[in-house]
Amino acid sequence: MVLARAESGYPLFGLIWTMVVFFGFVLWFWLLFVVLSDLNGAR
Repeated sequence: MVLARAESGYPLFGLIWTMVVFFGFVLWFWLLFVVLSDLNGAR
């Protein structure tokens, strides 16, 4: 899976989009950790 295509006419957009996708993955794992730790502490 290629996130930033080389044939794009605006390469900065590809870089920004890759950073947004990477931040989304980090945010998803952080939220997963927060929810699981909250569920574990609720017992």
